[in-house]
Amino acid sequence: MNISHIALGGIQAAEKQLDSIASKIAKLPLVAAAAGEDTTDLGAAMIGLIQAQRMAQANLMVLKTADEMNGKILNVLG
Repeated sequence: MNISHIALGGIQAAEKQLDSIASKIAKLPLVAAAAGEDTTDLGAAMIGLIQAQRMAQANLMVLKTADEMNGKILNVLG
C-alpha cells in the first residue's frame, strides 16, 4: 500500500466522521431544543467537526508532499 492510498483512507475516515456528526446535529429535535432538552452535545459535536477537518487537512498535506516528491524523482530520472 503506498502513501497516497493511506492518505486517501484518512480523508475518507474524516468524511465519515463529518457525515456522522452532521447527521446527529441535523436530527436534533427542534421541540426538544426549544424546551432545553438537548439530545446532542453541540460542544462535543463542534470538537468532532474540528477534528475531522484537521484530519482531512493533514491527509491532504500528505498527498501534496507525495506528489511533490514524485515530481522531484521524475525530474531527477528524466
